[in-house]
Amino acid sequence: MLSKCANSECSAVFLYLHQGRLFKLETGVNPANKLETKRKLEYFWLCEKCCKSLTLTYDRAAGISTRRTLKAVAAAV
Repeated sequence: MLSKCANSECSAVFLYLHQGRLFKLETGVNPANKLETKRKLEYFWLCEKCCKSLTLTYDRAAGISTRRTLKAVAAAV
């Protein structure tokens, strides 16, 4: 269940879908048996402030992490 912003440095509480951005990410594969594998999908939310400059990515080794968007990087240069 979503409860707060996925940015670990932010404490914004999830209240409404229209405030921020919702992400649906594949975070792994759950093999039910050798013939059938099921994708593991999870939902994450970035608040309105964080989604202006951040996006979410998934890496098997690191898990879910935030990355600056290209727009934010270009504005910082």
